[in-house]
Amino acid sequence: MSEQVFRRQDSENHLTKRQIKIKIKELESALKQAETMEQVRQLQDLIKTYEAMLEQPVLVSPEKTSKKKPWLKYLIVFIVLAILSIIIYLFWQFQIQSQKSDMTSRSTGITMSSTSTSTSSSDTIGQAISGVPSSLVGTWGGTTTTGKVTLMIDESGYITRYDSTYGYSYGQIESYQLVGKGLFKLNFVSGDASAFQFGQAGTSYGVLTSSDSIYPQVWQTSSNLSSDYTTSKATAFTKGVSYIPSSSSKSSSSSSSSSSSSSSSSSSSSSSSSSSTTESSSTTTSVDTKTLTESQVQSWVLETYASAKGLSDSDESNYFVNVKSYDDGLVYASVRKTSDKGTRLALYRVNADGKLEEGNLDATNWHVVSDSFSY
Repeated sequence: MSEQVFRRQDSENHLTKRQIKIKIKELESALKQAETMEQVRQLQDLIKTYEAMLEQPVLVSPEKTSKKKPWLKYLIVFIVLAILSIIIYLFWQFQIQSQKSDMTSRSTGITMSSTSTSTSSSDTIGQAISGVPSSLVGTWGGTTTTGKVTLMIDESGYITRYDSTYGYSYGQIESYQLVGKGLFKLNFVSGDASAFQFGQAGTSYGVLTSSDSIYPQVWQTSSNLSSDYTTSKATAFTKGVSYIPSSSSKSSSSSSSSSSSSSSSSSSSSSSSSSSTTESSSTTTSVDTKTLTESQVQSWVLETYASAKGLSDSDESNYFVNVKSYDDGLVYASVRKTSDKGTRLALYRVNADGKLEEGNLDATNWHVVSDSFSY
């Protein structure tokens, strides 16, 4: 085989190492059959050339390269599409989360707005506010485990409680905290919540209010000083209802006065005129002091206190008397000033003999100050 034949074949085909080795063997076989020195020399040169090619990297044929390029393109396109898909998916999720967040913010804003409009501007959640909730002011009546109870709460927070079983008791709301919609925690003067207790004891007290009813609440404070402000409607009071017995403050005295006037009419007119013009501000009558009404006790105590302090009629109108029956069977009465209802100025009681006694503010050292009813 001539050198030209081998070179033509090499130019037409890019040989692999295996093909080069085959050609070297063919050349070696041809070398053994060479007839002239010229052929021997040419074949040896070709063998050296192929041996040199064997030591060099084999180039991939253009046909094979052209076959591999489309697959590479497909792979690149696939990777790019996958990355784009991931980016689109993440962006879509971000948009969904943003919409949910906006909806939550709007609903929260609406809830807070409705809550704020349902309470006064000064009622901030958890903040202690001096005084009493305006919705709590008024007269309220309801039935409890002890009987029928009436609560009278004024604008200063002073509580007058009448219990059909235990009589009168008193207290005062010092401040309050809004802890829910229409739900208030109440703080009492000197921590005394007895006027607002209805059977169940607790560590803090409050009230749930509505348009025409209130529901006293009691809570237990946990070890971390927080309370679970759950609500209960077990005890209800209706606005405008009162169970306080009605009585005329001067019914007995008026009757006696009428009888006195009737007897005096038989005497001379001058005598009658003189008695009416010399009538004093304090009147003594023959009233059974062992069966006094609440109003009679109030009149008797206030007249006695005013006389002892030298108060005028105008000054006397600035004071009032709280009356309460205790387990000892006696009636007790405290004098307070309208401008300072939480402070007790004097303490009286009607003893078993129907006499009015005065004691110190610790309810000791009693002494009789009046043994006949006066008003």
